[in-house]
Amino acid sequence: MKIAAMLLTLALLVGVSPAQESVRVPCAPWRAFDAAQEPTTLLGEAQRRQLIDDVLEWVERLHVDPAFDGVDLDELRQAYASRIASARYDHEVVSLLEEMLAWVDAYYWTPEELRQELARASFTGVGIFISILADGHVLGINHVYPGSPAEAAGLARGDRILGVDERSTCPHPNDIRGPTGTDVTLTVTAPGRPARRVTITRAPIEPIAPPRAVRLDEPGIGYLWPGNLAAPGQSDLIRAALDDMGAFSSSDPLDGLILDLRGVIGQNEQALRALESLGGPFADGTALYVVERSARVPVVIAPQPERLEGVALVILVDVATDGFQGMFAAALQARKRAQIVGQPVHSTWRLYAPELLPDGSRVDVPYAELALVDGTRLRQSGLIPDSVMTVDWRDDSEDEDPYVAEAIRLIRMGGIGAD
Repeated sequence: MKIAAMLLTLALLVGVSPAQESVRVPCAPWRAFDAAQEPTTLLGEAQRRQLIDDVLEWVERLHVDPAFDGVDLDELRQAYASRIASARYDHEVVSLLEEMLAWVDAYYWTPEELRQELARASFTGVGIFISILADGHVLGINHVYPGSPAEAAGLARGDRILGVDERSTCPHPNDIRGPTGTDVTLTVTAPGRPARRVTITRAPIEPIAPPRAVRLDEPGIGYLWPGNLAAPGQSDLIRAALDDMGAFSSSDPLDGLILDLRGVIGQNEQALRALESLGGPFADGTALYVVERSARVPVVIAPQPERLEGVALVILVDVATDGFQGMFAAALQARKRAQIVGQPVHSTWRLYAPELLPDGSRVDVPYAELALVDGTRLRQSGLIPDSVMTVDWRDDSEDEDPYVAEAIRLIRMGGIGAD
């Protein structure tokens, strides 16, 4: 459960192709401590009781569901108190706290994990944005940062990482990170190519992911990958990319636009702001609601002077297209403004409040859920595409992308939004 909160920008993605889906044991969660080191026993009985009290107090205060997802907090405390008290080592205490909080969809960070996250803000590594696939047995590359060591080594979007250094199974993003000047060896495969080993020297990374907008060989159809939706000013860059593509041209108008939200960086409200360039038929400007325990807050998309009215819009998604970008897709689908192609998206669709505890650790508690304007909460139903794909988009080369081919087919059939 730690992976989802600890690596928010990585997002759990799709499984591997059927040929690779042999029966196997899921990978164990990555731990912040080194298993080769001597385990510690620094947490005394009183500290352990205090940790239980602290995390459950914040759950009781903040949880979006007053029924705590159907869990009785007193019973939860009783079920774990003796196990946590009798745990032999500190890392066992942490694992039990995480297991306990998973029942109420909350997450726990140790002080060491928080320090590591702060250190990772310096963006030192090989220069890839990745996702965890197939129960952790594979890492998928969603983006290679321009000018990075990974780009120089020939890595590309859609590649899969099968191993890191001598670890041939269960590679983890934290195994790839490391100090500037150190080497890491990746076992990488791409569609139609055998696995290869690539040694890359880590370096400071400039996390640049500009949008990419092009006209496809199919006449009248454009394609947009919006890039890093969490970056300041990305909305302006998206609009400029659409202008350069001629999306708003009166002499050579688009029949349809394919918006690719697979492997897109950024899942918070900034992502929604970056997508404002596309506009949408929101009569009152309200796209979504943030539903808290006792309030419902509208999320408003600012009106745009030029919208893609009359252009058929198809949105590509995979199982990690959640957060605000997923809700943007769901909102357009609900308003009959876009069709969706991809894999069903099942997520908590929740927002989390980070609360620091006296010992320097942290608990993240779900304080709100995202909902459509009609009140639908996708936490129950999920985001179901109009055209469901059963294959991973990484199974084929970019030129043979079956998701894009299906989007083109829908547009040619007179997709939603077309005049």
